[in-house]
Amino acid sequence: MISWRARLLRLLDSEKFHIGGLAGVCLLMHLAVIRQVKYFVFDEIYYVLDAVKIVFHRNGLGAAHPSLGKLFIAAGTWMFGYNPWGWRMFSVIFSVLSVILFYLICRRLGGKRTALFAGLLFTFENLTFWHLGLGILDPFFIMFMLLSFLLYLQNRYVLSGASLALSALCKFTGLFGVLVIFGHWLITGRGRGIRKILLFSAAGVVIFLLFLPLTDFLASGEWLNPLGRLHYLVFSHVGTSATELPAEARSLTAQPWDWVLKPLTTDAYFANGLVNKELITPTLWALIVPSMIYMIYEWVRNRRDIALFCLLWFAGTYVIWIPLALISGTYTYLFYFMPAIGAVSLAIGFALNRIWEVGRDRGTRFGYLLRASVVAYLVLDIVVFFIFSPIMTLFAPHIFARAVP
Repeated sequence: MISWRARLLRLLDSEKFHIGGLAGVCLLMHLAVIRQVKYFVFDEIYYVLDAVKIVFHRNGLGAAHPSLGKLFIAAGTWMFGYNPWGWRMFSVIFSVLSVILFYLICRRLGGKRTALFAGLLFTFENLTFWHLGLGILDPFFIMFMLLSFLLYLQNRYVLSGASLALSALCKFTGLFGVLVIFGHWLITGRGRGIRKILLFSAAGVVIFLLFLPLTDFLASGEWLNPLGRLHYLVFSHVGTSATELPAEARSLTAQPWDWVLKPLTTDAYFANGLVNKELITPTLWALIVPSMIYMIYEWVRNRRDIALFCLLWFAGTYVIWIPLALISGTYTYLFYFMPAIGAVSLAIGFALNRIWEVGRDRGTRFGYLLRASVVAYLVLDIVVFFIFSPIMTLFAPHIFARAVP
């Protein structure tokens, strides 16, 4: 007969428990703060107002981004009302789905323990948690990008291409995922079978060009030329420097190289005196560069597929911003780094798993110290997350509360 302790250990080691636990915690945390600020935060003022125009069939819809993400926000507003539950609920759902998809990606590339470690880092990450719970476009395009990565790793090329098209239909930067998938396909030798990547490309192009005018019509009631819209989406922001922005928006911009070289933080002031911190969790930020150096080592020395995918993910969603900013002078914000958080979390999660395995194999006091250091880092990361997260203001609002300047 199996003892209760053995059953508990088996449950804690269960993959379903890991996925359900991470998703459940993510959902509870988002629901806890969904009404913390009862009005617009950051770019919600643009997308929620567009969503209201969609619901009530008003004119003047913003054209800077595709319409699919706005339709999700509009659906939430129509279902739950013109309130934070309405304009943020679908973002919360997509955020939880992103946690599940990210775990499955890590599981496929690095195994169960790597997936657990990386999933914890991804779930308890300040920049991601803060933004993916808002009524903006990022929760939707990131979820579809992660889905595309997972489907590609499962060799389901057509569905992967379609999913990446949906990502771009939420926010055009979703197309950065093409760089990751094409790069991995070429380098790993999958390029010997060109038929699959052609199917991936065809599915992406067809879905994007088919659904771009359809989603625009559902949002605005007008049939728009997809080629004209595509040209506008590609070039509307190119060359727009920070000096052309309003003073308040200009103060929030940051150069892409500063995202990883400087501990950037932005204070979001609210009328109720709360101040929320917009920053990459310091314990994760400190390891961005070291983790990528380690991935380079693992790829060069051991040709690990997980290292290659991490490096391509990081390069395709973050490094690409550096030449874009230098060549075009286009303004950028810290939250543009969000799609790369998954790559960093996966790299650190894999490194932690390697340390854990070394400690387990040695079985000495030093081995126990190695495993204890992994647990200590994860606990510290979660503690730091809570200190800077909106959740902290639920229990100790006076810590960050101050008068609005």
